[in-house]
Amino acid sequence: MRKRALLLWGWAAGCASIQPPDGGPPDRVPPQPSQIRILRSRYSSSLLLRLKWGEYLSPTSSLSGVGLWVNPPHPLQARLRGKVLRIRVDSLSPEECLVVWGGPGLKDFTEGNPFSPRPLWRSCKGGDTLLRTIGLLPQPSSADPIWGCLYNQNGTYRFAGWQGALHLSDLPEGIYRGWAWEDKDQNNQWNITEPIWLPLAPLHWPPISPDSIASPLDTSYAAPSAADRKMGAWLRWSVDTLPPLLPRSQLIDSSLGLLVFAEPITLLHATGEVRPLSERALLVRDSTEINIADTLGNGQRFFVSFSQVDTQNYKPTAFWPTSANATTPYLFLTWPETLCVRDTFWVGRKGDSLYIADACFQKGEIWLSPLPTSGEVSVFFRTAQNDTFSVRLPTRKYPVALPIDTSVKRWRVYGSPVLSGAPYTEALPGDTLWLCAGSYSLLGLPTDTPFWRPVELDEGKPILSNPPSRLPFPLILQAKETEQGP
Repeated sequence: MRKRALLLWGWAAGCASIQPPDGGPPDRVPPQPSQIRILRSRYSSSLLLRLKWGEYLSPTSSLSGVGLWVNPPHPLQARLRGKVLRIRVDSLSPEECLVVWGGPGLKDFTEGNPFSPRPLWRSCKGGDTLLRTIGLLPQPSSADPIWGCLYNQNGTYRFAGWQGALHLSDLPEGIYRGWAWEDKDQNNQWNITEPIWLPLAPLHWPPISPDSIASPLDTSYAAPSAADRKMGAWLRWSVDTLPPLLPRSQLIDSSLGLLVFAEPITLLHATGEVRPLSERALLVRDSTEINIADTLGNGQRFFVSFSQVDTQNYKPTAFWPTSANATTPYLFLTWPETLCVRDTFWVGRKGDSLYIADACFQKGEIWLSPLPTSGEVSVFFRTAQNDTFSVRLPTRKYPVALPIDTSVKRWRVYGSPVLSGAPYTEALPGDTLWLCAGSYSLLGLPTDTPFWRPVELDEGKPILSNPPSRLPFPLILQAKETEQGP
């Protein structure tokens, strides 16, 4: 009898196994609920739901955050046992419409397939229950959770991101503001350091037409496709309310230092000798007061004294003033020291080939004629102290006439920064710029003031308060090997 009991126990334990089966194709299907029961009336102050799933859920599933949440937000508790998920929602008011959502925090046991965001249960019938998506461009680059928030005077609603888009449904009819963010600290709340995506205009729900949701906007990537625009994609912005930080000084000598900032800055005022080398670099004499601002106009005043600030050894390099380079066909570099000038030409190395062009070396400046090739080359320079350093430089530039648009006060042209320059330059409609080969994005600004601040905080929520007058569109400059001279 004892032997028989042991055999029966072993057979039952084998049947209870929920390990992935051996062989066959992997399970790619996310878990699905098969039965929902209300265990406590939602007309009381709390609601108790019992959800049975078609397969076992992973014990590591998140039962809060992007796994389970409620619209409008309410305190939620959940407990998982095998295939059964029990959910309790508290602090309900009578006749309140409630939607319980599930998201990618819920996963199946065998392969960890996530559940795509969608309503699990709703208390009110009728209304617009169609699941719609709003694309986020560029798509998030990390695996951190994505949250979206839509709000108006009647309430706030949260939605989870999944596969580069927000999934929306069951919103009361109305007009909403909103934003999405990458929840890097995974606390289900937005903080000002986390990336955000914003629409250009308030969102109408339900959408009147495919184009009624805001068109996309991004200031550092190529313009989205027509399909993305019809989806109402939002694109990334940054919220910056902090002034520039004073970097460590690189001491050239006991009284001359180099400041290389982490972001482009504008020199507003200085009491001593200060020379801008690029949009991010300043050459400063000791005991000088400087007043600077970042690209949004956040200002800061510093008193530079090398005996009081952190310093480091100076590393010879050259700088590329982005705005100045956009006005000339020559390659213009700045240099904090006097270069050792022996020739009036420069040599660029590209693979096993050498190319030569005219050069003009002045105190603190280098002017280089274009090379008879395309792409980038390695260039070596020698300092007055006989030290050498190398940089990568584009070989030439190409003229670009900016379009004339009566709605645009200035064009902002975004591209990849070179040698601690700025990521963009600005010019008036109709101006001609000299740009290196590559991919750019043109953005029309609605103002001609020195600083453009598109994003503001309204009671802690980011809003696009000063949108651009023209959406960005791409500009591709192809290199041409046969062109000679500037």
